[in-house]
Amino acid sequence: MARTKKFDEGATLEKILNLFWQKGYHQATLADILLATGIKKQSMYNAYGDKRSVFIKVLRLYREKNSLAMTQYVNSSLKDKKTAIQMLHELFYINPEANGNIRGCLMINSMVEFKECDEEIRAEIDALLVFFEQILTQIVTIGQNSGELITTLSSSQIVDIFMNTHRGFQVAKDYDILSKDLNQIANSLIKLVSKN
Repeated sequence: MARTKKFDEGATLEKILNLFWQKGYHQATLADILLATGIKKQSMYNAYGDKRSVFIKVLRLYREKNSLAMTQYVNSSLKDKKTAIQMLHELFYINPEANGNIRGCLMINSMVEFKECDEEIRAEIDALLVFFEQILTQIVTIGQNSGELITTLSSSQIVDIFMNTHRGFQVAKDYDILSKDLNQIANSLIKLVSKN
């Protein structure tokens, strides 16, 4: 007869996600994971597999949560008749009150950390970046069609600029770059692609 699990796998995975997000894959040890979750070593292996396997599960969870949040954000923004410029501002805005408590994107952090090729990890990272690119393309296309954004650059060229800015922002957050400085960069970039 199989034993009943004595912990919530979803809640435990969230704790592991936060640990990897804080420390990174290579710095987070198995001992750290067991301490953060309060589960035993064998239970962890039974539920999630080894450290690499649980990291892939964490990346998948992070990707799914962010994809859902971005989809809901765009849908509610369109329902509220927000402009493309408003949406771009909100996507790139960093609350100045959050300084010291802002973290870069787990996916970008992982992309920087995993310079060596790991196809499964890279697939999860790429999947979220592709999804974010699709969201930006949707917003930029709306902005160009409504006359808010310039058409002297194609939507894909504007999206490329924003994607590279987004990656840079995520790394900058980990180096305690002030949110007001990042917001100023975002404002300047949005002005450059705005018609007015």
